[in-house]
Amino acid sequence: MLQFLPNNTSKGKAVLEVADQLNIDKSEIISFGDSYNDLEMISSTGLGVAMGNACDQLKEVANYITKSNKDDGVAYVLEELIKNEQD
Repeated sequence: MLQFLPNNTSKGKAVLEVADQLNIDKSEIISFGDSYNDLEMISSTGLGVAMGNACDQLKEVANYITKSNKDDGVAYVLEELIKNEQD
């Protein structure tokens, strides 16, 4: 995979910029990722979730590791969070 981005841009910066515009604290953000280009985003949001198929470096900085993309890892985390809120 090859990605081209303008200097000083990243998914992490974009997420935080949108959150700032919407007055959402970064502690209230859940981010999901599976590759190196997600490192800043995962480490700068309230809950950084690495997919089960993520690179090892991302798994090291994530707060939580979920199931893989193929196993509906995002849905699994969201269902668990909703279930825990109801308990």
